[in-house]
Amino acid sequence: MDGGNLRIDFILGLDTVGLYLARGWIMLKICYFAKVREGVGIAEELLVMSESINNTDRLLEYMRSRGEPWDQVFSQGNKILLSVNHELSNICRDLEDDDEVGFFPPVTGG
Repeated sequence: MDGGNLRIDFILGLDTVGLYLARGWIMLKICYFAKVREGVGIAEELLVMSESINNTDRLLEYMRSRGEPWDQVFSQGNKILLSVNHELSNICRDLEDDDEVGFFPPVTGG
């Protein structure tokens, strides 16, 4: 992995990774693929999330709320697929500490 492709985002003023567990927060590894990666400009990032963002629906809402370029990439009109721990998920799914969430565009084949 190229060092320029990893972003660590600490939300809600969290400045020490070790504190997140004590506060009931979770750390997620977010991976972006294909056009989603091109749209957001990074391949992956670590997000420390409050306990209120505890499922994939809430994570998608959070992604849209981040401003450009996330709001455009994750807009309601764009079809985005996601996986949790390498398992495709098309329904709301609970998230836990250390989960890996992947976002990618629909794939077609023939």
